Amino acid sequence: MIVQICKRVFRRIMDHKCTETAGEMAFDFSLSIFPAALFTAALAGLLGITPEFVSRSLDVMGIFLHDLVREMVEENVRNLVAASSQKLMTISLLGALWVASSAISATIRALNRAYGVEETRSFWFRRMLSVGLVVGVGLAMLVSFNLLIMGTWIEQQLLVRLGLAEGVFPPWSCFSNGRSVS
Repeated sequence: MIVQICKRVFRRIMDHKCTETAGEMAFDFSLSIFPAALFTAALAGLLGITPEFVSRSLDVMGIFLHDLVREMVEENVRNLVAASSQKLMTISLLGALWVASSAISATIRALNRAYGVEETRSFWFRRMLSVGLVVGVGLAMLVSFNLLIMGTWIEQQLLVRLGLAEGVFPPWSCFSNGRSVS
């Protein structure tokens, strides 16, 4: 029984080309990190953030990186921040979007294959759909992370502006502050 289940699972993995698709998705998502980092460094330079500040920020992240890798990354990022331009920022943003959308396209192909759906959309429609998904998910993540950081402040501002600051105990605050309703 278990041997038959394992055989069927293995056969379906091979039929759906799961390992190839997983490798393609991992490569594309990993590759999109580099143009995104280039974009971030160029944006930091255009916003007037000094290379020293970026270096200190990288030192904080240095606990996650090997010393040799951290030194190489830090040197390149400092050079990029010092010599950033709008052209570099634009090209890196477009590169990051294109590569990330390739990973989303691979995900769409994998889902189509898994559900036995024949793809009828044109290449450009699929690519624009993938770019839209990348931008939409990126904006959703940006909003989510900002709400995590600034959620309490936004809540307080809304309650003050609505005149409900005194005596209102929002039900969700018991989850965020660990208080119980008693």
